[in-house]
Amino acid sequence: MIKKLFQIIALILVVLLSLRLRLDKYSQIPIPGQSVDEYSYSWVGLSLLTTGMPIGNSGISGYENQINKYINIDRYMEVISSDPFAINFPWMDHPPLMGLITGSFAKLKGAISFEDTSTVFIRKPVIYLSTLSVILVIVYCWLNFSYVTALFAGLAYGTTPLVVLSGRMIQAENGIIPCLLLVMIALSLYLKNKRDYWLIIAAIFSGIATLFKLTGVMCYLLTFFTLLNHQRQLQAPWRSWLVFRLLGLYLLRFQP
Repeated sequence: MIKKLFQIIALILVVLLSLRLRLDKYSQIPIPGQSVDEYSYSWVGLSLLTTGMPIGNSGISGYENQINKYINIDRYMEVISSDPFAINFPWMDHPPLMGLITGSFAKLKGAISFEDTSTVFIRKPVIYLSTLSVILVIVYCWLNFSYVTALFAGLAYGTTPLVVLSGRMIQAENGIIPCLLLVMIALSLYLKNKRDYWLIIAAIFSGIATLFKLTGVMCYLLTFFTLLNHQRQLQAPWRSWLVFRLLGLYLLRFQP
């Protein structure tokens, strides 16, 4: 019992260290404006919440509606560029879930216009998502390997500088990664006890992953090949795939 308690404490310390590293000067590093997508995602979410239309910056040509606007957010016009932002509407580059998360957080903090979506606000929920990914890495490794593997995997994923920095930025991948890990955990538990609800959970988070970015479809592929690889130990592999696909297809239909 005491050994288990110390193990849990050690894992909690790893998670807290990971969160602390991500929060350290998070609004300054990476430099605000290095990726305009960070602002664009948040503008899309904020505009959807306030006007019902997604409005943001796109690097894709072909938008019929575009206006050029100076938005000196985080001193962007002074430090990074003096050129105006190309604002496109309705913005349809990606599914809107990441923008809704960051835009909602900014709105809760009092953001009214695009100028208010500072990195001080919009990066916070992404940091929590990337810290959740550390927890899920630990859970997956402990479930499938050992406590020692879980401890060192969590420590490596939680403290690697590149992972820490990317875990601060508003990228759809920071939403897809925890969904993918949850699917992997659910599949592991399904293969262990053959309970359909784990397959349903895998389908739900596969669908959610595609609402961040279409590359979230990798969760469907992961499930397909996992079930295919373990078809001999499953009594009715076609039934497992059917349970997953029925719910997965229903969630996928919510793509814009």
